[in-house]
Amino acid sequence: MIGLLLIINIAIALYIAFGVGANDETMAPLAGSGLITVERIVILISICNFLGAVLLGAKVEKTIGTGIINNEVFPVTLEITLIVILAEAIWLTMASTWGWPVSTTHSMVGAVLGLALFFKGLEAINLKTVSIVLLNWVISPLIGLITALILSKAISKFILKKVRGLRTRENIERGSALILAFAAFTNSFSRAGNDVANASALLSTVTGEQYLIRAF
Repeated sequence: MIGLLLIINIAIALYIAFGVGANDETMAPLAGSGLITVERIVILISICNFLGAVLLGAKVEKTIGTGIINNEVFPVTLEITLIVILAEAIWLTMASTWGWPVSTTHSMVGAVLGLALFFKGLEAINLKTVSIVLLNWVISPLIGLITALILSKAISKFILKKVRGLRTRENIERGSALILAFAAFTNSFSRAGNDVANASALLSTVTGEQYLIRAF
């Protein structure tokens, strides 16, 4: 029974990883630039995703699996894992079907906290870690907003206003496409490192193994 439950959990975790890729893709701007063909983009970004998951995923797995909840009060089991990732998978499928960009991390953390609160109450929650996670959820979009505004103003003032002639514009466009390619690959690497835990964290906590990474 435990073996079958584990197989079901792994299958759903793999489906979640598939869903994360479907909902969080970052290839569209790069494909639109025409710098690289879509086929090559898929191959290169797949490599970046794999490396990011393997090299950066462990710490985020630890935060979700043992950081936000007190495992001594609320130990994670295969049954708990199945409930959480199944709820996450259903929601992710619905959101992607309707075209809604959603956060898989929010869904995972919410499901884990919801179960812990339901079964054990506040004593099962590590409030300090949860507070840090919530604070980062607020800070992240603000950092993105401020950085985007600064870069937009800087590019407009120091680059676009100095464009003279078609050749100069073409050179700027090509340089921009190269920067975009670097940003897309870096984003895929870091996003995979941050998001792989949404599929694998609880399984890693229960088994002590990185099943999702092994499956690749």
